[in-house]
Formats: sequence, structure tokens, C-alpha cells
Amino acid sequence: MGGNADLSSAGARRWLWWSGAVTGGLVLTFTTSSRPGALVLRHLLNWSAPERGGSPRRTDVGSIVDEQYAPERDARLDVYFPAATPPGSHLPTIVWIHGGAWISGDKRRVASYFETLAAAGFTVVAVEYTLAPQARYPIAIHQINEALAYVRDNADRFHADPGRIVLAGDSAGAQMASQLATIVTNPEYASALGVVPSVRAEHLRGVALFCGAYDVNAVARHPRRVPNAALRMFTHSVLWAYTGSRDRDSEMLREMSTIDHASSNFPPTFISGGNADPLTEVHSQPFADRLAGLGVEVTPLFFATDHAPELGHQYQFDIESDDGRAALSALIAFVERRTT
Repeated sequence: MGGNADLSSAGARRWLWWSGAVTGGLVLTFTTSSRPGALVLRHLLNWSAPERGGSPRRTDVGSIVDEQYAPERDARLDVYFPAATPPGSHLPTIVWIHGGAWISGDKRRVASYFETLAAAGFTVVAVEYTLAPQARYPIAIHQINEALAYVRDNADRFHADPGRIVLAGDSAGAQMASQLATIVTNPEYASALGVVPSVRAEHLRGVALFCGAYDVNAVARHPRRVPNAALRMFTHSVLWAYTGSRDRDSEMLREMSTIDHASSNFPPTFISGGNADPLTEVHSQPFADRLAGLGVEVTPLFFATDHAPELGHQYQFDIESDDGRAALSALIAFVERRTT
């Protein structure tokens, strides 16, 4: 790729991503610490990720930003709601956990997407958490549980309805959302992790999952399930950074694999992934099938393998595209149906 390449193009971003996956993985190969490779990958992911948000810009949406919900410096959240919401009103509430492979990302990158959801009549809470390797698993899980308690305790100020929550996430955030939903709805699992859920199962009306990883342990143990060497190297790198262990069959990876722990009490679920996202075939579709087999209400949004244009990882945030708009409409319809 020459020096005049357009780094804003999807193709260039993919090239940067794969190059960074290899670079970060090679750094990890020759070190005894996950930190150097994780920082290389974080820099690249933050640089190459498409900007779909930024600062709030809609006049019909109000916001409360940088609320600190726990002692850690990065334990902050932003809240969006329709600007005309009367005082004392409580709206259906979407709590969204951002992605970034557990090592990168932030709550503001897709702020405009959250504003668009808020304009549809919801309170939207964007949760930030301490990234790996600064914080190892399961610290972020405990933080998100604290964030849910903070939303409950500040419901009047946030126009939130703690009895009508949809927990959502993208990429690694989808994995964490699925894990929190499992904690809330499976007492044995919550006890094993030592987490006391901060919301009741009946208050978690639904889960919305985009482009996530739900069978982490199997992928780590059977790398041939991952379609190419760069992605295998990337997966190993970020899991080492997040868990602190190179063990491909660790208890932590087994805990993270919600496909094995979700019960028939798992909340109704909206789940989606792009046809060119390698996580769709390995994670999203099998998890959707697993939930449906348990009797959980599942609303899937997947695409034919020959769908054009190809839809890659995080396709849903491109709401200028037909497929991004369709995913947004489907998500809004799901939240309305589950919270009415």
C-alpha cells in the first residue's frame, strides 16, 4: 500500500488492522508480558477504527456526560435522552457497552449513534470501563455491574426506567453484555463469578448484541476455527492482555464463553453480525442457535453469504448505508417491543 493510499477507505482500514494484528502478535511472541503487544494493537485499533460519532451534535437530544460511577478513573458513563423529556419522566433505557477487543475503544466514539437512538424515545447510557492490560478480567465485568446500579440510583436525573432496561454492546462489549445478562439470569453462574447482580432478571427486558464473541474458549483451544493467521494471532494477543494468561483452556476463558452458560432464563435477544465479519459464523450465529434451542426469544439479523456490499465487523454503525439503517430500525423496533 503506497504512501498516497486513502486511509479513510474500508479497504485501507482492513489492511491496517491485519498488519497491526500481525505486528502486535509478533511483539507478544518475543516478550514475556502482554503489555507491549496490547499497546501496539490499541494504538492501531484506535487509529484505524472508522469515526462514526464524536461530540454530541443534535439539538433534540440532551446529555449528561462523564458521570463517574465507580472509583476507577475510567469508570465513567454518558447519558442521552430526548431534550423535551419532562422532569420526572422515566424512559425505556438502553445501557450500551462499547467494543474494542477489551483493550481499546471508548464511550464517545459512536456518540452520534447513541443520540440517534435517544431521539427515538429512549434513555441511552454509554458505559466506559478500564481497559486491559491496565485492568484484567473480570474487573470490567464488576465495573459494568456497578454502572447498572448507578443508573438505577440516578434514574430520576437520567430519565431512566430501571425496570425497563435493554443491555446492549458491540464486539467485545457484546461479549460483556452477554456475560452480564447471564449473571443476572443464572444464579449459579453469578455465584461462581462472585458477582451480586445489581438489577433483577425481570427488569432486564432484552439484550442487543452486535458482532460479538460468545464461544471464546473454543476459539482459543481450536484456533483453526478462526479463518486466518492474522486473526488467530490477534485473538491470542488480546485474550492474553485481558485475562493475563496464555492458557488456551483457562477457567477465565470458560467463564467468558456465554454460549455454555446461558440458561432458558436468558433475556429476549436481538443479535446481528455482518456477512464479511469472521465472528458471525464462529460466534453470533451459533449463539443465536443456542439461545433459540433453550427456548429464548431470539430476533436475528444476519445476511446471505453473497450479500452485497459485504458487511464487515461493526457494520451497524454506518447508518448512512442501507444495511446500517435497516439494522438501526430493527434494533429500535426490538427495544420498543420489549419495553412497551
